[in-house]
Amino acid sequence: MKKMYAEILGNHAVELIRRTSGLTPTGLAISGQAEAPPEYELAIRIDFNGELADGSPISGYVLCGSPRFGQAYPLLASLARHFGLSPHLADSQRGSADILSEFLNIIIGLTGADWSGHGFNMEFSTPQNLSGQTFAPFAAGERAFHIAITTDGGPRVDLVAVFSG
Repeated sequence: MKKMYAEILGNHAVELIRRTSGLTPTGLAISGQAEAPPEYELAIRIDFNGELADGSPISGYVLCGSPRFGQAYPLLASLARHFGLSPHLADSQRGSADILSEFLNIIIGLTGADWSGHGFNMEFSTPQNLSGQTFAPFAAGERAFHIAITTDGGPRVDLVAVFSG
C-alpha cells in the first residue's frame, strides 16, 4: 500500500514538472530500499498525519531536494517563470528554497487529494527549509521510498517519502 502512495507522489511530481516547466521528465525511479535520506544542499520537508480507511494511524514526511544547489537551477528558474516570479530568484539558496517550497506544496496538494481517493486521509504541515542539514537514518518502523526524477535538461529532483505506522 505504501509503495502505491509513493508511486502516486512520484507521478504527480513528474506531471507537475511537465506542466509547469520547460523541461521534459525523462525518468522516474522509485526505490523502497532507502536507509537514510541522501545528502541535499537544497531540501524542503512537509510532514503529514492521518489515517487509512481501516482507521489505522499513519504519519510521516515528504522530503524534496537536490544533492547540489546548482543542479536544480534549470528546473527552479523555469518554475519561477511559470509562477510569475523572476527566474533570478533561483540564483540564491533562499530564493531556490522558496521556489522549491511552492513546488512541493503543489505536489502535496495533488497527491493528498489522490491519496484520499485511495483511502488515506491526512493533514499536511507547512514546508520547512532543511537545506544543508544532515539527515539521521530512518527510525525503526519507518518505510522510506526514494523517488528520483530526471529531466531532459539534466537536473534531477529527488523526493523521499517516509511512512510511519
